[in-house]
Amino acid sequence: LGFNVTCISNIKNEFNSKAENVYLKAPNHQWEDLWSRRQTPNEFNNYQWSIATGFGLITGFNNLLAIDMDNCSHDFVIQTLEVLGLPSDYEWVVLSGSKQGYHIYVFVDELLNNFQKIAVVRLFPKESYSNLANKGELLIRLHSILPPSVHPTQNKYEFVNSSLPKNVPIRVGMDKIQNFINKYFDPAR
Repeated sequence: LGFNVTCISNIKNEFNSKAENVYLKAPNHQWEDLWSRRQTPNEFNNYQWSIATGFGLITGFNNLLAIDMDNCSHDFVIQTLEVLGLPSDYEWVVLSGSKQGYHIYVFVDELLNNFQKIAVVRLFPKESYSNLANKGELLIRLHSILPPSVHPTQNKYEFVNSSLPKNVPIRVGMDKIQNFINKYFDPAR
């Protein structure tokens, strides 16, 4: 599907030794420049797949964006999809291994122009929406976990609306991303 893919393992090495939770989030190889260039097949094939506990996608490459929402309800995910103009059965919705959060993957127009040199935009809900989600993040130039990666709880990440997406994520205008932020999140926090 044209993504840059990362390999995660729970064995510490020079690339993941500073990660808070090596088991969950850290690629075990050089990856920080993959948001700006295409990964080569040789790079991908040389990752240590035999010790992998999961894999992920590099956000930023080709303007891929992951919307990461923690401690949120499925109802909030449906509302988010609606605001973004996506179908309620959108196949790029992932339930995290904690079973308390979701990732929504989309392509956006001009991602890199709108968020120069930003890896993550942290979002805190407005008081009136604080019952729907604890917090959100736009993963701009980062690594995001995909199913069937294993969470420290031993649960696996899961696609919510498909066993495996058959299509690339849908392209969403930055105006819809901004509408989502303005509707639910407090810019002052």
